[in-house]
Amino acid sequence: MKKIAILLLLVLFATVSLYAGDDPESPSADGLTKIFKKKEYRQDFRQCEWGMSKRKVKHREKSKLKVKDDKSLVYDGSLAGYSAMIVYDFIDNSLVAGRYILQEKHWERAGYIEAYTKLKDLLTKKYGEPLSDVVIWHNPQYRSSKPSWGLALSMGDLEYKVSWRTEYTDLEMKLWGDDMEIRHELTYKSRKDSGKDADQDIMENL
Repeated sequence: MKKIAILLLLVLFATVSLYAGDDPESPSADGLTKIFKKKEYRQDFRQCEWGMSKRKVKHREKSKLKVKDDKSLVYDGSLAGYSAMIVYDFIDNSLVAGRYILQEKHWERAGYIEAYTKLKDLLTKKYGEPLSDVVIWHNPQYRSSKPSWGLALSMGDLEYKVSWRTEYTDLEMKLWGDDMEIRHELTYKSRKDSGKDADQDIMENL
């Protein structure tokens, strides 16, 4: 009886070894190799993929949760060393967009333009040359005086806008101002769901 049991064990060992081969992901005789590999997600926005539920996003995002509602999750965080709110936007519990709302304060208004330029350079290194890169003068009174561009920005006279496109995502970064307040925002939006917001607003008004 012992001989039969030993023989069966040897046959089982040989079968496992045969199917394992040289593949490091195949089950091994010692049972230590994982049989099931963890699913790998795209990183469309931070560590998350478009279409993820709020539960999955909360599991992946390690920053401190500040606000949550039916349409968004808002975290305290940072971007390239600048303090920022991290916003995840959802439609029907499906992630469709992500935003960085820069909160960093600069003593000199020109510091906002420097931060914008630094982030634009970093994004260009990652995504390549921008699809669009514009500087818009709504009022050209300070255009010839570069030291006054920060003031022009805060007054709403000047606006910066740059965008990129990947297979799955539209990116846009904006720097603008109004009433002496300067705003800096970087938005990632799912290309698949880019029309959902507009369609939803229309349907709600029908």
